Parts: sequence; C-alpha cells; structure tokens
Amino acid sequence: KLIPRMPDVFASEHFDLNLVGKTTLLVPVSEQAGFHGTEGIRIRDITAGPSHTVMIVEAPREHAVFWTQPHDSPIDRNDLKASLFGSRPKFWTAFFDGGARALPETISEETLHHLFTHAGGEIPGAF
Repeated sequence: KLIPRMPDVFASEHFDLNLVGKTTLLVPVSEQAGFHGTEGIRIRDITAGPSHTVMIVEAPREHAVFWTQPHDSPIDRNDLKASLFGSRPKFWTAFFDGGARALPETISEETLHHLFTHAGGEIPGAF
C-alpha cells in the first residue's frame, strides 16, 4: 500500500519509475565506502572528510528499486566508472556533509575512488 505513496524526496528524473514507486537513489556499499556490513560509521571516522565522501548515489535506471525496499548499491571498485555512470554523462551524489552535486563522466577514476573511500584520508582532485 505504501509503494504508490512514494515521497518526493525519493523521486528521480525518470517519471515512469516514479509512477510505479521506484527510486534510483541508493546508498553505495563496499568495505571502503561510508556504509558496509550492518554497522554504520561515525562521522569522525570519515578521515577523508564528509565533504569528500559520497553518502548517496543516483544509480542508473536499470538499478531502480521500490522505494520501500531496503536495497543498497554495491560498488564495483574494479570498474567504478561503468558501474556508476552506465551510459549517462553524469550522475548525482549526496555527500556526508549534506552537499549534493552532479559528477561528470570526465571525472578521473582515481578521484572517484577517493570519493567512495571514507577512511583513506585522501583529498580528491577537482571534480
């Protein structure tokens, strides 16, 4: 009964997905990301800095899930750009400091790795 009542905060740019209660806003999960396993991390554990660590991604439309479904987005660190961009020229992210921005396909693979690593301490290049 809740699926048709998807809150606007979960809406994507894909009107057809929104109509059926699906979202592309997912939490990236890996051992290096801000979320992994069943335990969360504390903000002080984000040594890369909250403004340099991705918290939420706009996944490619083929990864859309029902907004009520507890589903995360596994990160393929071996092919990060392909798994995040798909065939899109950009995708939206939200960072642990509350900021949001679109990441362009011209971003380097190294910078992407830094943005998806919470405890590396690296400062990513321009993005």
